[in-house]
Amino acid sequence: MYYLDANGRYDTRGRLVEFLDYAKEIGAFERIMILEEPFAEENKINVSGLGVRVAADESADAPENVEERIALGYGAIALKPVAKTMSVSLQMLKVAEENNIPCFCADLTVNPVTREFNKYF
Repeated sequence: MYYLDANGRYDTRGRLVEFLDYAKEIGAFERIMILEEPFAEENKINVSGLGVRVAADESADAPENVEERIALGYGAIALKPVAKTMSVSLQMLKVAEENNIPCFCADLTVNPVTREFNKYF
């Protein structure tokens, strides 16, 4: 399975679609479990209908940003309690949960308490 973190690499939806089409050609598309942050934070590009779950990370650093990304078709939210603080992460989790959007912790600096937190969300 592939977890792809694009870190804002794509400037347009068309370029991202080209990449996903190539992934289909080589048989990798079905293995993409999550595509994280394909566009820069300031690019408010809708990701609905791409056929893969797209996660917000850097672009979701407050509850209102989570709402915005959900409206743009993002289907998961990366919580980083170490970087975004636990209290803000819990507020973001609440918004995501109210919208039936899964969250996960994707941070190499996750401490043991946060690791346990990630097991439940």
